[in-house]
This record gives sequence, structure tokens and C-alpha cells, in this order.
Amino acid sequence: MYFVGCLQREKDSLYPWSVSADDLETLLLVMKKHLKGIASSRFLEFLDYRERFQEHLICFDELELDGLYLCQREKFKELADSEYSLNTFGGMAEIFDAYYRTGLGLPYEYDLDIKKHYPMPDYAKDFDTNVFGLDDIVGQ
Repeated sequence: MYFVGCLQREKDSLYPWSVSADDLETLLLVMKKHLKGIASSRFLEFLDYRERFQEHLICFDELELDGLYLCQREKFKELADSEYSLNTFGGMAEIFDAYYRTGLGLPYEYDLDIKKHYPMPDYAKDFDTNVFGLDDIVGQ
């Protein structure tokens, strides 16, 4: 059962970012491996642009949007500032599966000794994003 309601906030207040602890941990670990020494500054940039997606995003899994940022940062930023809505899809999160296969770096990660020997699998790095505007929804 889902509860559908409206977020009560002041007109100029920022939206809160609600993300599962597991998704946040996965994002931070992959950013650390993928972006090396610039991960912390890129995470702050990600948060800034992530907030801009409020009110124009249809996303089933937060890691889909996170994958868009990691693979196509400029497109992510452009879409965050556009007037169009974005509909994410599962393939955008493939980067996380690839890094999981080779080890995320957790101290007690399951099969880490084995994962270290796997090559990085191919994953989608370029996405044909679905964007739409109000005219598309109302059929004008």
C-alpha cells in the first residue's frame, strides 16, 4: 500500500533529498573508485544539481539518476536545469553493477578476493534520455 500525499513546505524552501542508506553508500563507494581524488567535490556538485530535478523527474530507482551523473555529467547538469521532465530507466544504473562485480571496497565485502581478479565489465555510458514537457502529457 502506498501513501500519496503532498510535501508541505514553504514556497522558497529547498526540497529534502530522500535516499536509502544502501543507495547512498553505493553511490559514495562508486564515486570514490570512479572519480578518485575528486569524488568529494563532485558529490557536492551532484547534490546541487540533484535538487534541481525536483518537480520534473520520474525515477523508479535513485541509482538510475546517479548513474546518469557518473556517465554523462554534462547531460545530467543540462537536464537538471531544463524545463522538461526526465524519465529514467534501469540501464542507467549499470555502472553500479559493473563496480559491484569488481568490488566496491567494503572491508568485509563478500567474495572480494575473487572480485579483484575480474576485469571491469562493459556498461552503458551514453543514454538516449526520455524527456517530455507538459504539452506531451496533455496532448497539445
